[in-house]
Amino acid sequence: MKLTRDKNSKFYFTIYLVGILTLIVFLLGTIAWGKLTQRIVDNSVNDLGEFYLQEISERNVSAITQELVRRKDMMEMAVSDIKEVFLKDQNSLQSYVSLVQSINGLNIFALVDDAGNIYTSDSVFSGETNYSFLTEPAVSTNVYISPDFGTKAMLFIVIPVSIKMDSGVNLVSCFSGVTVDSIISVDQLKTVSNQSVCEVYLKTGEAIVETGVNPIRNQNLFSYYERNAEFANGMTIEIIKDDWENGRSGYAVYEIKQFGKTYLYYKAIEHTDIMITTFMRESAMDKVVAHSSRRMVIYSFIFILLTVLLMFFVIFYINMLIRREKNAQLTTEMERNANKAKTTFLFNMSHDIRTPMNAILGYLRMAEKTVNNKKQTLDYLHKIKSASELLLSLINNILEIARIESGTERIDESHWNLRKLDQIISSVFDIQMQEKNITFIKQVDVTHRDILCDSLKVREILLNLISNAYKYTPAGGTVILDVKEIDSGKEGYASFKTVITDTGVGMSQDYLPHIFEEFSRERSTTESKIVGTGLGMQIVKQYVDLMGGTIDIESEVGKGTVVTLVLTHQIVDADYFKKNTNQSLEKLGKHFKGKRILLVEDNAMNAEISLNILKEFGFLVEVAGDGVECLDMISKSRDDYYDLIFMNIQMPNMNGYEAARRIRSMENPKKSAIPIIAMTANAFDEDIKTAADAGMNSHIAKPLDPGLILDKLLQYF
Repeated sequence: MKLTRDKNSKFYFTIYLVGILTLIVFLLGTIAWGKLTQRIVDNSVNDLGEFYLQEISERNVSAITQELVRRKDMMEMAVSDIKEVFLKDQNSLQSYVSLVQSINGLNIFALVDDAGNIYTSDSVFSGETNYSFLTEPAVSTNVYISPDFGTKAMLFIVIPVSIKMDSGVNLVSCFSGVTVDSIISVDQLKTVSNQSVCEVYLKTGEAIVETGVNPIRNQNLFSYYERNAEFANGMTIEIIKDDWENGRSGYAVYEIKQFGKTYLYYKAIEHTDIMITTFMRESAMDKVVAHSSRRMVIYSFIFILLTVLLMFFVIFYINMLIRREKNAQLTTEMERNANKAKTTFLFNMSHDIRTPMNAILGYLRMAEKTVNNKKQTLDYLHKIKSASELLLSLINNILEIARIESGTERIDESHWNLRKLDQIISSVFDIQMQEKNITFIKQVDVTHRDILCDSLKVREILLNLISNAYKYTPAGGTVILDVKEIDSGKEGYASFKTVITDTGVGMSQDYLPHIFEEFSRERSTTESKIVGTGLGMQIVKQYVDLMGGTIDIESEVGKGTVVTLVLTHQIVDADYFKKNTNQSLEKLGKHFKGKRILLVEDNAMNAEISLNILKEFGFLVEVAGDGVECLDMISKSRDDYYDLIFMNIQMPNMNGYEAARRIRSMENPKKSAIPIIAMTANAFDEDIKTAADAGMNSHIAKPLDPGLILDKLLQYF
């Protein structure tokens, strides 16, 4: 009894240790990827920030420039259309000036003669003191800003003219003035983007249009920056001043202690002293790049979370076995050996998990160092993908064993041609055998190729057996696959004897009786350097037994192994084959175009995958993010609008079960009868039963297989 308690204590300790190691690996992976992601995101933010702010600034500059050109054209038209009657004397000219000013909604409109006299709507005076821009004759169109002209900043447009009055006075220029905010509205600048703030400055740094959002209010921009801002990436206030003085555009990133990091883009309006600036805080910029950053993080965590999920499955399964063993009396040698095998499996599984996990973390670190080398980084990502696929295969093996032991595994027979088997084996193993320098011989001698069988299970059996022969046969060895049809002794049936022979390392006679036991491996992964869980042969044996077949193994250490598999299948005659072929063609010939499916899925990545599969089949697809949105869309739709619903189960606000129940309880008989297919990672019998109890018509397990989806859809269309 004491010995039993010691073993259980060690077993629990192992489980807790594995859990702690998993947590450590998860944290290390998160940190490593976080550093890489941060570097990529920082570079992306700077590049995207400049592009984004430049686009906003140029849009504002273009809009303001167009308005200035419009007003210049208006002035030129007004001057060119002046009639002789308005040039007779000063009063006539002032009447015309008043008319132009009134029609065009100007604050000021005036003409200037060669003596510097200004003719406005109500007076004539010398303007050199009030209008400093008139100190020299106008030779081209210019725009001037007077920031303190009265109570509001004014914008003046000056154009040269050549008009002679009847009195002999020469008019040499014309100017108009409007308040700055009538051309550059605060509302326009604030609504260019919800994430940014645009303001207008003179080249001297004085603000002429402020939104009220930017903290730099009623201050010279340059003075404020000199006191408070720390610039990044080599930018300085002197560079910005020089850019503004010479009318150059630029981009800067700076940080102010109380407001954090800010991104700035500035651009001049040609022929003016006006600079358009666009500011964006770090928090706003994060929203702009959030989508791409979020996708990177999601993809990276998939690899890490696969490991965590696998460990949860392993711990759950081991705990289930422990509870089972606690309820039984451990009296026989077989039971003691089983406990020993489970403990050995845990250590082997831990190693097998660490192997791809170490690869993932290692290549992530290497990718971090080569982030600027796209080709090398992509190579590392492909290797990370391969390692993650190995983790997924481990999960699938655990789930398959759980289904077999629960007694829910069934034989699903359909027509199959043995030529497909040869194609599958060749596509999987021919290149691998060549690369490892293994001679691979395939011999097939059968009369009846069209049979009824569970093709998925037959394929799984043969791929597993040939894979073992490949893995345990060294370079220069030989693997022979020999398939022969033998008499079944039963009319309408044929037996197929498959012999797989290899010249590999072989197995000891002591180990052969245990080869089909759970978690059984003669040598661990560490010893053999060959990755495996010890579950493959147990799955093979269960499948063979389900199909009423036999499997025998002969092996000798150092010489190789011979596996003999015999399976019996019903022969498909010509009439059966023709009938089923016509039925399949008829189903596949149905046109899905015009049929509408409502896809209910809260995970954006899963929704995108499902959406692409369904659209490839020709369906119209609409997406709801949860059960609440699903019910709302169905309630607002017309009768017969949706032909079928694909329903995820675990969702926020309202799960798939509850949504299905409410659909079935709708008063509209057509809406309440819409077929519902559950589409979820919950793949056990009790999950399928719960879906059916909620009113769902069928069930598809994730990850999604397009072929299985098509088969399921053909049942409804």
